[in-house]
Amino acid sequence: MADFEINKIKEELKDIQKYETNRPESEMTPMINPALDSVSKALQKQNLVHFKSSFNFLTKTCDNCHRETKHEFQTCTFLAI
Repeated sequence: MADFEINKIKEELKDIQKYETNRPESEMTPMINPALDSVSKALQKQNLVHFKSSFNFLTKTCDNCHRETKHEFQTCTFLAI
């Protein structure tokens, strides 16, 4: 299920880069790639410890981008996993 969600995020980012080229946020989307790659690797290895840290990295990366692009109202808050 998590792998499906990661692929959905990647598809959405590709669409943003393709269809929202006039928006400054679209230029920032590559910053999420290292975090997505980290989560994907943790899933492939089925490593829960690595997944938790990668998921936190992904969440912080998303939140940082949202703040930088003045979309701080779209941040993620998760209970401990």
